[in-house]
Amino acid sequence: MPAPLAMRILEHAYDANKSLYRELMGRLAKARRVHPPVLQRVPRSERHPWMMEMLSRPASIEPAYQCISGWLLETQSPMLIDFLNATGIPHDGHGCAETFPATPPAAATIRRAVAELLQRHPKDSAIVYLHAFNGMPDTRWPELDSMLQQDPALQFGPG
Repeated sequence: MPAPLAMRILEHAYDANKSLYRELMGRLAKARRVHPPVLQRVPRSERHPWMMEMLSRPASIEPAYQCISGWLLETQSPMLIDFLNATGIPHDGHGCAETFPATPPAAATIRRAVAELLQRHPKDSAIVYLHAFNGMPDTRWPELDSMLQQDPALQFGPG
């Protein structure tokens, strides 16, 4: 994930989810072997890259997912709605689905939904969402999995 996007996601957690941010501060303090009050005096512009490094580790997958999902639901709901509509998944009108189909939509439907997402929304945000969506246990779709791994349009960076 590009650093500027990761920084925006962490800033969102700082602004919108104080309990999650405190948990991240506690984890970071433990990882850096400092007391949390010491970290609070470090500017966020310096602290957030440390958090990004910590959240990129496998042991931090849960808080990383909480940061990303909170940011997606609270700031990217039009994108979530577009994708759920395009794949035929019922939702609450804000981008949250209670249930998912037992079998994935047709491969052509998934490809079309992804293409529409990339046309209508910022590429990096769409890639983050598609990875988060496909990482949920009920939505591990082989077609989307393959696209995320192989399609150059779904990789971070130019293009």
